[in-house]
Amino acid sequence: MVEIRLLVLALVLYFPVSVFAETIVLKSGKTVEGKILEKTDKYIKIDFQDMPLIYWFDEIESVDGVKQNSSLAKEETLSQDNTLTPVDVKAAEEYFRRGDAYNRQGNPAQAIFNFTKAIEINPSYAEAYCARAGVYFYQHNDVQTISDYTKAIEINPNYAEAYYYRGVTYYYTKEYDKAWLDVRKAEALGFIINSEFLADLKKASGIYKSVNKKNNSDNEEANVYLSKGIASRRSGDNHAAIAFFTKAIEADQNFAEAYECRGISYGSSQINDQDKSLADFNKAIELDPNNKDFYFGRALAYYYKQDFDNTWNDVHKAETLGFIVNPGFLADLKKASGRDK
Repeated sequence: MVEIRLLVLALVLYFPVSVFAETIVLKSGKTVEGKILEKTDKYIKIDFQDMPLIYWFDEIESVDGVKQNSSLAKEETLSQDNTLTPVDVKAAEEYFRRGDAYNRQGNPAQAIFNFTKAIEINPSYAEAYCARAGVYFYQHNDVQTISDYTKAIEINPNYAEAYYYRGVTYYYTKEYDKAWLDVRKAEALGFIINSEFLADLKKASGIYKSVNKKNNSDNEEANVYLSKGIASRRSGDNHAAIAFFTKAIEADQNFAEAYECRGISYGSSQINDQDKSLADFNKAIELDPNNKDFYFGRALAYYYKQDFDNTWNDVHKAETLGFIVNPGFLADLKKASGRDK
């Protein structure tokens, strides 16, 4: 230990302090390393992977082993009438930027945490609700996704992007009337609607029964369990959903859609068992090797396991089969996999 300390001291003396990365330990237990760009009596701004991020002293345990005094919390900056001060606005924006950085790194839990902190500081931060909804969307948390997009729209009734992506979410929950309302609203506000998505929405909403008949089981009991599972998942209870999907599979072991749905629930943030999610998507693809949704579902499981090569393989396969991949997800995947350089 003495030798290590002497080595650290020698490095500090030899190199300029400005290039030395400090170690910040948060009260949550997380450790962050970065160069301190600014330090005030309320916060520290660091350079984290070329992105400036702010950490407030009330969430910092120590900096380079030195315990920090959290008596000057950011809550002291609130004005007497609880309106936002410039410091509050800055704090919310920094949490938003931090959430965006974590999302691009493929860390949805930390992304949601930081977007939530931004919302707690500034409850009228429509962009933070919209960004958090995007993370929930890729975790297949339809209830929370729609809730956040709806809140963003309540704050900003002219938020075209929120209308569009809520419409996309309704498309995947098969609520096509609501999907059309949101898509048309987004279009009226100037949002450019993807023509291929419109074609898919027209097809799904116009001849839904005939298109999806092949995904149904001949076993009526299996279909009933599948419906109950989907209802449970939409209500946010993925544990119950998995139980119902498992019963559907027990009733019909060749029920590809039941494997897909169970895979989605296993991959949700509530369960977060990507290995089981992959196993179910593998089985679904084995049963129906030309289903674009199955390949994209498996791509998401690979993405959250940070297996980016296989993620790209399945994304490309899904696209060749006609799946429309969200441009935001593609940008995040390029960033996380290092293909944006």
